[in-house]
Amino acid sequence: MKVLPLKQLFNVRWRLPKPEQRNEKSTVDQMKEVIELAEGFDRLQALPVWEQIVLHLGKSVTAELMDATKFKFEPARAQVHTIRWDAKREVVDDLLGWIEATQNERARLIEEFSRKGDE
Repeated sequence: MKVLPLKQLFNVRWRLPKPEQRNEKSTVDQMKEVIELAEGFDRLQALPVWEQIVLHLGKSVTAELMDATKFKFEPARAQVHTIRWDAKREVVDDLLGWIEATQNERARLIEEFSRKGDE
């Protein structure tokens, strides 16, 4: 059995993606991507199941916090549930924030270009 140095073992176990080569796209292409992504989010949010997905994610986050409060006499277990709660909450916040930021950016782009068209 071959023993790997810790850093090499870490890289084998959790392959970190190499930084992407900066693909310089034109501003127009970048704006088109933002608009297309926002439209995709609109279609996703229009699905009847979207509300159920968000509610399930919220319940999952809340359940982890509830589990953390059950173990007030077992601090190690409470800490594990608190860490899991924080991680789940962060993932849900990031997802919803990404969707909202993309849609806001699309609205800003549309408003900016409609003003320039009026001038």
